[in-house]
Amino acid sequence: MEPLVEINTAKDAETISKTSARLIGINNGEGEDRNLKKTQILSEMVNAEFLVSESGIRCVDDVRFVMKYANGILVGTAISESSNVRGKVMELCLACKAES
Repeated sequence: MEPLVEINTAKDAETISKTSARLIGINNGEGEDRNLKKTQILSEMVNAEFLVSESGIRCVDDVRFVMKYANGILVGTAISESSNVRGKVMELCLACKAES
Protein backbone atom coordinates (compact mmCIF):
# COMPACT_ATOMS: atom_id res chain seq x y z
CA MET A 1 0.00 0.00 0.00
CA GLU A 2 1.30 3.41 -0.96
CA PRO A 3 0.30 6.57 0.94
CA LEU A 4 -1.01 9.61 -0.91
CA VAL A 5 1.13 12.51 0.31
CA GLU A 6 -0.52 15.91 -0.05
CA ILE A 7 1.36 19.10 -0.75
CA ASN A 8 0.14 22.70 -0.71
CA THR A 9 3.20 24.87 -1.28
CA ALA A 10 6.56 25.03 -3.04
CA LYS A 11 8.21 24.36 0.33
CA ASP A 12 6.11 21.17 0.64
CA ALA A 13 7.20 20.17 -2.88
CA GLU A 14 10.84 20.70 -1.98
CA THR A 15 10.48 18.64 1.20
CA ILE A 16 8.61 15.78 -0.47
CA SER A 17 11.16 15.61 -3.27
CA LYS A 18 13.73 14.51 -0.67
CA THR A 19 11.64 11.45 0.24
CA SER A 20 10.65 8.23 -1.49
CA ALA A 21 6.99 9.33 -1.81
CA ARG A 22 5.75 8.73 -5.34
CA LEU A 23 1.96 9.11 -4.97
CA ILE A 24 1.52 12.84 -4.52
CA GLY A 25 -1.56 15.03 -4.28
CA ILE A 26 -1.57 18.76 -4.91
CA ASN A 27 -4.28 20.58 -2.97
CA ASN A 28 -5.62 23.45 -5.09
CA GLY A 29 -7.76 24.83 -2.26
CA GLU A 30 -11.42 25.80 -2.21
CA GLY A 31 -13.36 29.05 -2.15
CA GLU A 32 -11.21 32.17 -2.18
CA ASP A 33 -8.07 30.03 -1.84
CA ARG A 34 -8.89 28.05 -5.01
CA ASN A 35 -6.04 28.17 -7.51
CA LEU A 36 -5.79 25.41 -10.10
CA LYS A 37 -2.44 26.79 -11.25
CA LYS A 38 -0.99 25.23 -8.10
CA THR A 39 -1.19 21.90 -9.94
CA GLN A 40 0.63 23.38 -12.93
CA ILE A 41 3.37 24.98 -10.84
CA LEU A 42 3.93 22.32 -8.18
CA SER A 43 3.76 19.39 -10.62
CA GLU A 44 7.03 20.59 -12.12
CA MET A 45 8.69 20.50 -8.70
CA VAL A 46 8.00 16.87 -7.74
CA ASN A 47 8.95 13.48 -9.07
CA ALA A 48 5.66 11.63 -8.74
CA GLU A 49 4.85 8.27 -10.25
CA PHE A 50 1.20 9.26 -9.98
CA LEU A 51 0.10 12.85 -9.35
CA VAL A 52 -3.40 13.76 -8.15
CA SER A 53 -4.87 17.24 -8.50
CA GLU A 54 -7.08 17.71 -5.45
CA SER A 55 -9.87 20.15 -4.64
CA GLY A 56 -11.19 23.19 -6.44
CA ILE A 57 -12.16 21.19 -9.51
CA ARG A 58 -15.70 22.17 -10.46
CA CYS A 59 -16.27 21.69 -14.18
CA VAL A 60 -15.08 20.15 -17.44
CA ASP A 61 -12.68 23.03 -18.14
CA ASP A 62 -11.09 22.57 -14.72
CA VAL A 63 -10.58 18.86 -15.37
CA ARG A 64 -9.05 19.52 -18.77
CA PHE A 65 -6.67 22.10 -17.31
CA VAL A 66 -5.34 20.07 -14.38
CA MET A 67 -5.10 16.84 -16.38
CA LYS A 68 -2.38 18.49 -18.49
CA TYR A 69 -0.19 18.15 -15.39
CA ALA A 70 -1.73 15.38 -13.28
CA ASN A 71 -2.59 11.70 -13.67
CA GLY A 72 -5.84 11.88 -11.72
CA ILE A 73 -8.21 14.13 -9.82
CA LEU A 74 -9.92 14.19 -6.45
CA VAL A 75 -13.27 15.98 -6.48
CA GLY A 76 -15.57 16.40 -3.51
CA THR A 77 -17.56 19.61 -3.24
CA ALA A 78 -18.59 19.87 -6.90
CA ILE A 79 -20.08 16.38 -6.68
CA SER A 80 -21.60 16.59 -3.21
CA GLU A 81 -23.28 19.93 -3.97
CA SER A 82 -24.65 18.82 -7.34
CA SER A 83 -28.38 18.23 -7.70
CA ASN A 84 -27.49 15.40 -10.11
CA VAL A 85 -24.56 13.51 -8.55
CA ARG A 86 -24.45 10.80 -11.19
CA GLY A 87 -24.56 13.34 -14.00
CA LYS A 88 -21.79 15.44 -12.42
CA VAL A 89 -19.54 12.41 -11.99
CA MET A 90 -20.13 11.37 -15.60
CA GLU A 91 -19.48 14.92 -16.83
CA LEU A 92 -16.15 15.13 -14.99
CA CYS A 93 -15.06 11.59 -15.86
CA LEU A 94 -15.70 12.11 -19.56
CA ALA A 95 -14.14 15.60 -19.72
CA CYS A 96 -10.85 14.58 -21.31
CA LYS A 97 -12.38 11.95 -23.56
CA ALA A 98 -14.87 14.47 -25.00
CA GLU A 99 -11.99 16.77 -25.95
CA SER A 100 -10.24 14.12 -28.06
